[in-house]
Amino acid sequence: GASFGEQSLISGGVRSAAAQAVGDTTCLEITAQGLRDMLAKEQGIATAVLEALLLQLTNLEHLCFM
Repeated sequence: GASFGEQSLISGGVRSAAAQAVGDTTCLEITAQGLRDMLAKEQGIATAVLEALLLQLTNLEHLCFM
């Protein structure tokens, strides 16, 4: 699956992402506190979130330096 809005959950900033489903979709809404609780309890979730953020940063760098 895909995710969006995690940067604002972590930073406390305003969400700048938008999404539109192109087919049947199931969404899960996670509050900032809910994410913090999951990150504290499950190292695997923290690793996955960190990897997703690093991938976004890498993709952004590639776009900026093309």
